[in-house]
Parts: sequence; C-alpha cells; structure tokens
Amino acid sequence: MLVSKILEIIRIKTADPLFDDSDEDSLFKTSELLYYLNNAIREATTRAKMLFTSTYTINAIAGINQYDVPEGVYNVIQILDEDKHEVLKIQEVDFKQRYYHGHYDDNFGSVLYRDDWRNDTNDLPYCFMQESENNQLVFYPTPDKDSILTMRANYILEDVTESDEIAVEIAEIHQRDLIYWVLYEAYGKQDADAWDDQASIKNLQLFENTFGAKQSAINYIDMQQYPNDPGSLRDY
Repeated sequence: MLVSKILEIIRIKTADPLFDDSDEDSLFKTSELLYYLNNAIREATTRAKMLFTSTYTINAIAGINQYDVPEGVYNVIQILDEDKHEVLKIQEVDFKQRYYHGHYDDNFGSVLYRDDWRNDTNDLPYCFMQESENNQLVFYPTPDKDSILTMRANYILEDVTESDEIAVEIAEIHQRDLIYWVLYEAYGKQDADAWDDQASIKNLQLFENTFGAKQSAINYIDMQQYPNDPGSLRDY
C-alpha cells in the first residue's frame, strides 16, 4: 500500500481534509502524520517481529577482535566466515563457563574462565558476542589474519515519505492497521483541537490487538545477546 493512500484514509477518518492539496488549514500537517506513521512502522515491526533484515560485510583485521555494529543495526542474526562456516553467537557468561572450540561441553567446566581469554588467536574466529552497552561485536579467538566475514542482521528502517510503498515486511493484510497508531498519537496530542483522550486509548488498544504489546528494554537487550546455542537467556 502506498503511504499516500494511508494518509488519505487517515484524513477521512479524522475529518481533516486537505484544501487545494494544501495542509495549511488542516488540523494535522502532513509532516506530522508522516512522523506518526513512521513511529507506527517501527512499533509494528518490533512488536510483531516483522523485522527488516539485510546482509553486511565485516572486514576482519588481524589482531583486532572488536568491531562496531553498522549504524542502524540492532540485532545480529548470523555471521559466516570466509569458508562459509557459521561463527556462533554466544554470551560471555556461558562462554566463560563451558564453551570450548565452538561447542558446549560440560566436561570442560570452567576451562575458559580466565581474564586473558581475549589473547587467544586463530586464523578465523568461531564465536562472537554482541555487546549491548556499546553495540559492538567481540570475536573469539582474535583473528590473526585478515578476512571478510558475512553478517545478517535486523536493522531500523529509514523514514518513509508520501511516495513510498509500505515495506513488504509488514504483511499487506496488516498495513492498514498502522492507522491505529497514527490516530493514537494524533488524538493524544494534548492542548490540540483534535485532542480526545478516550479515542487515543481506544486506538492504541486496536493497534496492540494486531501487533502486540510493547516489549521491555531488557527484552531487546536479551534478543541482542541471545546465543545460537541457548545458555541462560530466553528466546524472544
């Protein structure tokens, strides 16, 4: 569905038409509705896991084990080394307790529980951690040769404009439901002519009926850090 079509429907629902294609005398400026709609898209994709995914490359440099996550990326799904072998996502707490050469093995106990684990080296890393504090990737062992790694990750979509299509990650059957979030914000704007607290609350509930409740910040952190081979955190 075109963004312009959604905006048209919103203006019908709010009885707020454009006059001579101008929003000068309208209750809501088009830029304001676009702002609310972009908020709706971000809320919908994260709540309902209609996530945007893309592929990136990491130029691994010998002797360096820590790299910035590309701007806009918030959750790394998978990393492959130059031989197309998976670099497993782990958590430091599990890594220190019972991780050895890419495999969990209780027989090793706390074999890697030491302060100098970052000094271990190998041609290619076989594990990585995503640190939520600074959104960086830490590889283990530290690569001792240059290589190119391939990464798949979820990213935050850039703002849409009137001429854009709603991204296919949001199923077409649910795209119209984005309107509920827009109305929630529009009617919830206090001291505005269109302010209607009850209508705002009602539309938020309709939005959540489709896309679910907002996840807590700790859930997002868990999702970032959650390993391929589950350790102590839940799968979100």
